[in-house]
Amino acid sequence: MRAEIKDHISWNYGPSAWKEVLAIEAQMRKKRKQELYKKQEQIDAAINFAIGFVIFLLSGGILFCIFYFIGKYQGRW
Repeated sequence: MRAEIKDHISWNYGPSAWKEVLAIEAQMRKKRKQELYKKQEQIDAAINFAIGFVIFLLSGGILFCIFYFIGKYQGRW
């Protein structure tokens, strides 16, 4: 089927038109690949942010507990 399309385009629009079609297809593939890469980067960034936020909250809570129990042990609370 692709050979038929190539023959049709080459016959009606000239041989350079087929090269243009191939170039357009290559650009479309490249653009689609870049869009998928960007989307995956956004997903990775969101996951990294969520993990970092959870780690931040946990470490803050742990530090609070440590300081609270140290203060309570020393009789400051």
